[in-house]
Amino acid sequence: MTRIGISKEYKLSPQKIDVVFAANCVGHHVLTTHLLPLLRQTVSQNKTNDARIVVTSSSLHSFCRELNFDLLASPKPPKNRFVDGIWRYARSKLGNILWTRELNRRLLRDDDPASRRIYVNIFFPGNIVTDQWSVWSEILGSLLGAVMQFVFRVIGQSTEDGAATAMFLGASRRVVDDDIRGRYFIPIATPDATTKIAEDGELARDLWAYLESLCHGGAIFPGIIDSSTGKSVIAGRKVTGFTTRGEEEEGVLDTIKSWSRPTIESSAAAACGANYVSPAGPWDAFTVTDGDIVTSANPASAHVTAEAAVNAFDAL
Repeated sequence: MTRIGISKEYKLSPQKIDVVFAANCVGHHVLTTHLLPLLRQTVSQNKTNDARIVVTSSSLHSFCRELNFDLLASPKPPKNRFVDGIWRYARSKLGNILWTRELNRRLLRDDDPASRRIYVNIFFPGNIVTDQWSVWSEILGSLLGAVMQFVFRVIGQSTEDGAATAMFLGASRRVVDDDIRGRYFIPIATPDATTKIAEDGELARDLWAYLESLCHGGAIFPGIIDSSTGKSVIAGRKVTGFTTRGEEEEGVLDTIKSWSRPTIESSAAAACGANYVSPAGPWDAFTVTDGDIVTSANPASAHVTAEAAVNAFDAL
């Protein structure tokens, strides 16, 4: 199950886009696409009859009625300070719904029959007052924030209500029996409609293509700092990543450079104090594990990387 949160402060991620969208959408894309080969393998080896992917969204997705990819990289907040934090969160939740529906479409069209045994859906857990709600006091002011928390403690959902919907989508046999795919649910385990833009298949495909281009290389690592050293988490580690040979062979290197997307190749790794290990060929399945850091070279490496990530997690 994938979920994340909200931030009032406007800043850009290491990929040079809004940090809220990076956390809520880019992170989900990276995690899920890396684990998909393992899910397919688990299903195909009959270790389970089906697999589930459950994505957390929000009713606030209705607050966003546009998804401008250029605006994601805006150097300034896209909206005025009173609504910017809420709107950017809503944009990311719209992105979650579009992305989930595109993932579902791709799974159903995949040649691997195991893909059609992976059920992916979205849910809104409800208005559950947690410590995270303190951000509303920062956005709306302490008085309105306190009032909002009080109101939703009375009329909102409990943690049990929110968890029940997630458990239904993640474990109920009805999901398979009723062929529930790409649907949006609200508490408790009730299918609900989304906004018209959240049903835009063409926009969903465009979002997927955008995320694929954004995730070209290990752009995330330079921005993740080890608090104990003040350096990148890959400093002193062995890593791998995209080479430029594949792009050169395909004649798209200039296009990749024009996107200004960071990559983890020898020079970028060296800048972080890491040691770059190159794959034998640009299309080879190749992964490197150094402690709790797992990196891979290209999309062909997804399967071996998923296995390496699980092994690294088990070793923690």
